[in-house]
Amino acid sequence: MSVIKDSDGFSELGIKEFSYFIHVIPFNIYALFAIIMVIVVIFTARDFGPMLRSKKLAEEQNIFFNEEKYGHPAGEIEQETGSKKTSPADMLFPIVLLILSAIIFFPVSTWLSSIDGENIKSFKEAVSAVSISSAYNDADASAALMYSVILTLAVSYVYYVAKKLLTIKTAASAILDGLKSMVPALMILTMAWSIGSIIKSSPADGGLGLSAFLSEAVVNGGFP
Repeated sequence: MSVIKDSDGFSELGIKEFSYFIHVIPFNIYALFAIIMVIVVIFTARDFGPMLRSKKLAEEQNIFFNEEKYGHPAGEIEQETGSKKTSPADMLFPIVLLILSAIIFFPVSTWLSSIDGENIKSFKEAVSAVSISSAYNDADASAALMYSVILTLAVSYVYYVAKKLLTIKTAASAILDGLKSMVPALMILTMAWSIGSIIKSSPADGGLGLSAFLSEAVVNGGFP
């Protein structure tokens, strides 16, 4: 949404970036095929590639994670650290909490940003002044996701310690392991954003101006 909002010519479409995001879902082929693949794997019980090798390793040698190849798993819960048995709910809890809190924080981020101290002085006034649909359309996605991640992390920390699945020390270590596991993804995103800025900027600003070039190529090529 943040990339689309700043794209050349987007303001001329007369549509909010969130609405645009919803409209382009049918064209998100990669994500749609990924969902279809998961469903196919579930109902056919057929694995392939690294998943198949991992499945055979678990069935034949009772090894559920190949530490020799992939290193120590981040955030692993040792059996001896807790007095209670884990359940699927322990895995689903933070995922569901993250999704629900993100849905809530999307409009909340808009209402908070609309408080200017003059026309709108309180959160209650912001809710009354900005409709729920407008709040979703004008949401600051980055801020909403950051708030939801912080809330999920804090609540999950208390949840696992309270259920004695983790101690205060092991929970803190799990958070550090999780942060370390995200470093490669953060590096990829940082480089992607850097390359994106170079590609998008005009030659006058030291960039490639690729968006303008592609737009001209499509128009001059007679495409609709």
